[in-house]
Amino acid sequence: MAAKNTFQGMLSDFFLKYVPSRSLYSENTVKAYRDTFILLCHYHEARHKTPVSKIEMGSLDEEYIAGFMSWLGTDRHYPASSLNQRLAALHAFYRYVQKHAPEYMAVCQPWIG
Repeated sequence: MAAKNTFQGMLSDFFLKYVPSRSLYSENTVKAYRDTFILLCHYHEARHKTPVSKIEMGSLDEEYIAGFMSWLGTDRHYPASSLNQRLAALHAFYRYVQKHAPEYMAVCQPWIG
């Protein structure tokens, strides 16, 4: 499990432990998931003006994700199909976090339904 359940630790565990164990994930799915979190890091640095290392799991709430999705749609001009793909990656991550760090269940709940 991730040290201190930080965003960085949870994300590393998600990609290094969980995703490889999911044999149904295609290479394209894994790349799409990876790209989603690369974009999230760009969003964080652009909008929040702090380094990615400062992201806390507890701050990745509905408002934060709504801002990220809005940024993708308005600033990056992503079509609805791409936004849905990014949401799928976030849903998978939040399901993982909820199972491995239940203290973040309230943050995860809106995204796992």
